[in-house]
Amino acid sequence: VLKCCEQSGRKNHILNLNHGLLERTPYENVQHFVNVAKEFGRVEGNSLVRTIQ
Repeated sequence: VLKCCEQSGRKNHILNLNHGLLERTPYENVQHFVNVAKEFGRVEGNSLVRTIQ
């Protein structure tokens, strides 16, 4: 998840699960996805602004 976030490099990108969340997906996997997204934070210009330091 973090690698995907770091390589996106696009401004105004929204990270979401879309329709890709299957009923059999383990809760822990979804929780990890959300936690990494929260840790990643956001990008302003060319700079990464991490939510969690």
